Amino acid sequence: MAELKNSWQAEKICHEDCSLKRRQAVETIIKSLTGKPDSRLAKRLQNYFLDEEAGAEFRSELVAILRRAFGPDAPPYIKSYLADSEADPVIQAAIIASYGGILGSEEENSSPDYYFTLLTGDYHPALKQEAIKLLSDFPNKEKWFSLKQLEAIESLIVDSATEKSLRQSLVLLLSDYYPLFSEETAVILKTAYNAENGQDEISRAFAADILNKLGGEELAPVAVSPAAWKEYYNN
Repeated sequence: MAELKNSWQAEKICHEDCSLKRRQAVETIIKSLTGKPDSRLAKRLQNYFLDEEAGAEFRSELVAILRRAFGPDAPPYIKSYLADSEADPVIQAAIIASYGGILGSEEENSSPDYYFTLLTGDYHPALKQEAIKLLSDFPNKEKWFSLKQLEAIESLIVDSATEKSLRQSLVLLLSDYYPLFSEETAVILKTAYNAENGQDEISRAFAADILNKLGGEELAPVAVSPAAWKEYYNN
């Protein structure tokens, strides 16, 4: 574990050899932890995770290790960190990516409500982006997705204060709602597509693509500049 920590701290750019060593270290740690939640190694991992000087990337790696070693029941210190308003949002996003919603009741954790709380609340963009990813992968969408959620997505898309990268992800998320609420989703997509002055070109391009592919429209494609694509992929 110390070697893994040193790798994250010393090797900011990790090429093939470095990546292989990290994967091998991770697998060794997981093998040693599995079935031993009260071991000295598990305690050491906790101490590493709670060390604010350890670095967000390394601590995020520890979250993924915990999930693989011990399953979906997050340790209390992980739940506490997620609930901490002063915690690093990058690490909080890693916790959500590994464990999903873990702060509410079992019923609340099994629904998308927690992710919409993140989307509509005053949370860091990293948490909002992770919430969108998990919503897109959410099982049984026909059971859990609703028009009320769609209204929340629309409000964020048309809000000029919404960051471009978040709006782009939200427009893509509409492709998951379209099969369930075609008419309502199409209206939002057309609003995004037609908002030439208020929306970025990538959001408009995504809206046109969804409408053309899923809705049978024949909308003119939106020209996206190389600079905009570069910003999108480097975001």
